[in-house]
Amino acid sequence: MFQAVRRLLSDGIAYVRRQARFKAHSAAETARQDPFVQQVIGDLAANAFAIDQAVTAATAALDRTVAAFARRNEAQVEQAPVSSALATAQTQLLLGQLRLRSAERMFVLSGVFATSRDNNFDRHWRNIRTVLNHNPLLHKLRVAGDYLLNGTTTYLKEGKVFQVRSDWTGRLLSTVRLHSTGVGRGRCEIS
Repeated sequence: MFQAVRRLLSDGIAYVRRQARFKAHSAAETARQDPFVQQVIGDLAANAFAIDQAVTAATAALDRTVAAFARRNEAQVEQAPVSSALATAQTQLLLGQLRLRSAERMFVLSGVFATSRDNNFDRHWRNIRTVLNHNPLLHKLRVAGDYLLNGTTTYLKEGKVFQVRSDWTGRLLSTVRLHSTGVGRGRCEIS
């Protein structure tokens, strides 16, 4: 799903480039020259970049967890799952907010044409909203806040499952299960 904003950006750029008309109140001669349209495209590009960076950081945290289990380092086996769970939760929160904001910006960019059957831009918002409805983002906010304020790791530890899903279909690609079975006896299962 992290590719959703890239698709939005691609659709937005293609739409603006082929769009001959511009808003009646715009001083620009074409939609491509409209500074407000340029700002929306810049916003979508920045959101796509931020999402890429967040996913890269969360992936690195998961890689460190897998490495800690492989090295059987007691301290790392205890802390790495908490760190990667927090990183993935924060990444999901950021992605959810940026994806939804980006989909809404597409309506600003294309106005009433966003819902036309030819453009079908409203599908981006529907797809993103559907995925967000399946993720307990409010719970993740609370868990992250509880950990940062109180050090509570209850929901970030032991046996938690990280699911890797297709970026647009939501189909499950793999599951990572982290288990700490005692000092130096952790394991990571990837299915």
